[in-house]
Amino acid sequence: MPIALAVFLGGCAGRTAARLVAPDEDARASARRRYAAASYRDQLRIIDALLERLRFSEAPARAGAARALRALAPLPSGANGPLIEALARESDPAARLELRATVAQAGPEVLPRAGRRLLRAGDEGRRDFESLVVAMGASAVGPLRELLDSQDPALRLELLRALGTLEAGKVLIEDQVALLRDADAGVRRQATENIRRLEAEPETVIALHLAPSGAWPAALALLRESGRFFAETLVRAMRCAEAPSGLETNDAYARVVALGTESIPALRAAVRGPEECRLRSCALDALCDIPAGRAEAAGALRELLTKEDECRFQEKAAVLARRFQDRHALFIPALVSILRGPRSDLGLVVAAVGTLKAFGSAAREAVPVLQELLKDPSLAGPAAEALARMGADPRRTFEAVLAAQESLFIDYSVFAHVGDAAVDWLEGEYRKLDAVGDWYQRERIEEALKVIASPASLEAWARLERFDKEREEKLFVILCPMGHTFELARPKTEWIACPRHPELRIDWRTALEH
Repeated sequence: MPIALAVFLGGCAGRTAARLVAPDEDARASARRRYAAASYRDQLRIIDALLERLRFSEAPARAGAARALRALAPLPSGANGPLIEALARESDPAARLELRATVAQAGPEVLPRAGRRLLRAGDEGRRDFESLVVAMGASAVGPLRELLDSQDPALRLELLRALGTLEAGKVLIEDQVALLRDADAGVRRQATENIRRLEAEPETVIALHLAPSGAWPAALALLRESGRFFAETLVRAMRCAEAPSGLETNDAYARVVALGTESIPALRAAVRGPEECRLRSCALDALCDIPAGRAEAAGALRELLTKEDECRFQEKAAVLARRFQDRHALFIPALVSILRGPRSDLGLVVAAVGTLKAFGSAAREAVPVLQELLKDPSLAGPAAEALARMGADPRRTFEAVLAAQESLFIDYSVFAHVGDAAVDWLEGEYRKLDAVGDWYQRERIEEALKVIASPASLEAWARLERFDKEREEKLFVILCPMGHTFELARPKTEWIACPRHPELRIDWRTALEH
């Protein structure tokens, strides 16, 4: 195009643009008619002239240019970028208002581009973006979802801050739940705050807790901050096997217990339902910790004691039953049945014996089966202790334990559970072992007497200490020519034999001098 023609056409476009912003309405109407009648290329020149006016220093001129552009709608998509840029840098409130209305007229397709620019323009830019979203209504949801999928965490964070105050945020609540697993901590915190502020429905919060491990800390933070503690959600949160520190699990557990009666239905369902073993175990503990849930917990424990499942909760149930002394009659038959069974699970049997011991004399119906356990060296100690707590005949218990011991090696620690009935026998055994020099077994007897800790056992222990002291005073330490030492009472002969080297004849007085 010749330069002269270009200048002429540019001048025409400039004059038309000037008329479009003129104060006189008739002049503006005439300019709009001329714009409508112009060719597409001429229209672009007029639009460029108006966009150039957005750079003017006078705020009224910028506002007028924005109004004029809005009157020419629909504008070509190429005008959206300059309009958004002008809005982002505009400082005059009136001009911002006009520019905002002009950008909004472009429709929802402008939102992604506007968001990427305005959300980085500080608080004013975020307010402009919020106004655009409000103006576009439901049609803004799709573009907003596109922005939430952005790879830029700073952009996602700013968008979340905007959504927290908008009606569109409620529509996008599921998308914000998904951001609880975001790699950026700021995004996770803001998503949590939005869900709290937007008052998500209970179903949404519960579904949120079924998310992968990355969402658990933020999910529990949501409950902490909102005060909306849904029992089902918290119970599910107790399963946090994925939580590396365990703090999330502890937080959820404490809140479940604090809810009290409100938690019981959810805990009951978790204990008896097809949940993972970790969750069932936590739910069982929580049920026992809630005073109002004791009846429910006792029934669940009784049920778990009588059947085996993949979680192997029988041992845990046997231990927890000790907390229900007032309901012992509910558990004793099941515990006795375990002891009369095949006893293949030693941990379960020991737990059952320990619970019967905790019930004390109330569990006397278990005495016969416990006396049978005395014949098993691995169970004799716990069984004897349980029998002593129940008030069973101590002499009979002692005889049964003694009969079950191996003749070559006696486990003296077991007799600590028999009590005073074993004291005299233990003292006699100590003196026998002293005669043969078995120091190891003597120490085991001393420990057993200390564990019994009755007046009779303490007196026996004192007698043995005096016995040791007297024995030590009568002994001499002899140095063998081969280099080792041994103890010996004062010999009646001049010459003695070394225990290790019987062929050596030693003058004990000479050896003593060494």
